[in-house]
Amino acid sequence: MRLTLLVTAAVLGAGGGGAEGPRPELAVTSLEVDVLGPRRAVVRWETTEPARSLVAYGTSTELGLWKRGSRVLSLQHSAVLDGLAFDARHWLEVVASAQDESAAVLTSFETPPLTRPRLETEGRTLLLDGDPFLPLMQHQQCPETVEPSLALGFTVFSGPCSHGEPEAVVEAVGGRAVVLLPPGGVGDGHSLPDEPDDNGITPEELREELRDGGERPAFLTLTAEFLHRDEAVYREYADVGHVLGFDLYPINRCRRDRLHEVYEAQVRFEELARGKPTFQWIETGLIRPEYCGGVQPTPEEVRAEVFLALAGGARGIGYFTHTWSPEYDRLDLGAAVAVEIRRTNRQLEALAPAIVS
Repeated sequence: MRLTLLVTAAVLGAGGGGAEGPRPELAVTSLEVDVLGPRRAVVRWETTEPARSLVAYGTSTELGLWKRGSRVLSLQHSAVLDGLAFDARHWLEVVASAQDESAAVLTSFETPPLTRPRLETEGRTLLLDGDPFLPLMQHQQCPETVEPSLALGFTVFSGPCSHGEPEAVVEAVGGRAVVLLPPGGVGDGHSLPDEPDDNGITPEELREELRDGGERPAFLTLTAEFLHRDEAVYREYADVGHVLGFDLYPINRCRRDRLHEVYEAQVRFEELARGKPTFQWIETGLIRPEYCGGVQPTPEEVRAEVFLALAGGARGIGYFTHTWSPEYDRLDLGAAVAVEIRRTNRQLEALAPAIVS
């Protein structure tokens, strides 16, 4: 899919003329964006005089990332953009400079949904179709909550719906996110039973579940008890999964004044994971009304937990949106927290290539 823009950029700086008369104004022309797939595009352009250039890009007009087009003075320029967000609009600005002139062009393009996505791991990084990927995860959602979850910027649906067939979630997602389902299912990767260390499921039982799972990576969530229990047992659990996560939820545990533990626990978890990709689940509300006197996480606290986990080494973020208050709701978010999740996910999506590079 190719987007061709025949444009002439506005000159941001002007140079003086010499004895031979004024130089032609520097301009960016013949801008082409060749979308090669859901996560990759090639940008090509020309300049009216030899220039150096770069491309700034992102999933909003704030941009945030950049690739160099030409290190030397040239008339023809190109840049490969990889690790792009799938099924998304991207903005890019081509900037050219030569002597005392500069010129820029801003445009946008769209990437298509995923088709048969390929998940794999490489060291501490999760790869999607060969490029580094930062998963923004939802837990055990159903077809009726897919659309609002996608609107919040989630890119991974982990675990089966509590009712209906797994294929229904895959169909509802329609290539707009990655779907993880139990081994033997139709998902893009595997989701192992949640918190097996707290539910009497042994590492050997998990291995048995994976025997017929093929080569797709398995995501495993443990409790924060790895901080206190026998390390040898947790190393056995860590040996089973390919992508490892845990949940801490300090505010639901009456530890609002100790949010720094999100970072500290993540650092400890990296040691347990021994070079595998990791993620951390973030609390988004009061899970049960009796927890900690009914205290609710604020939008600022949710955002803080996300970035503390990333600072500690997480290569993915999950948001636990389920509550029992007292009725069960799998997508229970206050309006302000929902706005913050969407804002944070947008920023993470835009900066993902830098975070996981």
